[in-house]
Amino acid sequence: MLYAAKNGSVEFINAMREVNPDLLSVTDNGGRGIFWHAILNRRQDVFQLVYFLNGMEKDMIRDHSDNELLHMAAVHFVPSSSFDNDILSPVMQIQRELQWFQGICPMLM
Repeated sequence: MLYAAKNGSVEFINAMREVNPDLLSVTDNGGRGIFWHAILNRRQDVFQLVYFLNGMEKDMIRDHSDNELLHMAAVHFVPSSSFDNDILSPVMQIQRELQWFQGICPMLM
C-alpha cells in the first residue's frame, strides 16, 4: 500500500481497500502511512482519495519522530523527475510546490 501511495497507484489502493479497509492504516518503520507517502511524493490524487475515504485521524498527523504532515508538505522538495518527468524551470517548480501546498493545506487544518 505504501509503495502504491508513493507511485500514485489509485486503482491499486482502491482495490486493496475494498478487500481489506485496514490496509489504509499500514505504516512504515518511521510511523508514516499512506498520507505521508502521498505527500512526500506529491501524489495529490492518492492523498485526496485516502483523505476522503478515511478522514484525518490524529495518529496519522505525526510520525515517530514527531514530524507533522503539514510541515513535511511545506519543506519537503521533490525534484522535477517525480512530476511525471516534466522538465520545469525553477520558477515553474516553485509555482507547482506552492500550488501543491495550497491544495492540501486546508485538508490538514
